[in-house]
Amino acid sequence: MITIEEKFNVFTKLVFERIQQESQGLLQKMEESNQQILKAKEKELTEQKDWLIEEMLQKGKARKNQMIAKANMEKRIKLLEKKQELLQQLLLHIKKKAVVFTEEQEYEVFLKKNLDTVLESLREEKALTLYVTPKDLQSYKEMLSNILKGKGYENHRQRILEAEEDILGGMIVLNEEKTLRIDVSILSLIEDIEKEAGKRLYEVLEKEGEIRG
Repeated sequence: MITIEEKFNVFTKLVFERIQQESQGLLQKMEESNQQILKAKEKELTEQKDWLIEEMLQKGKARKNQMIAKANMEKRIKLLEKKQELLQQLLLHIKKKAVVFTEEQEYEVFLKKNLDTVLESLREEKALTLYVTPKDLQSYKEMLSNILKGKGYENHRQRILEAEEDILGGMIVLNEEKTLRIDVSILSLIEDIEKEAGKRLYEVLEKEGEIRG
């Protein structure tokens, strides 16, 4: 006959076995679940790592492009500054030469030739006004007036005045109505030279590698 103690032991053994089985099953499920969570987290971290690396690469490329753009801009500014420096030196040299030229005998020939050229373009004008430098007004007024008279511009149809600005030499010619202005001053010639020289200087400096680092 089975005693109560034996029955209790059998019951306890069955309960513990069941608990152990259930626990093992639960532990196994938890282990599987943890493995899935770990794999998902690992995948997420891998994706984040790849994304972060890509983002860092993109930021690095953007930063590099910014640095290159900045360096190119600095080189361009340096080029333009160099160009301006050379241009100013060139123009200063030309102006000094122009002042010397106005003191030479060839300058009178220059004035005559310029006036003849202008008068060919203004043959239909009734009256003309010439603007010259103070020095030329004193030295060449009579000569210029005689040329005008030779082309039919008598005293009442001509005026030779001092230019309001420093034109360095040469002349500015206006018709009677002041609707036509022909500038054959030395200053105008130098300004034309400045434009052309500026263009050529830029091309030369760029060709010679001035914009390289």
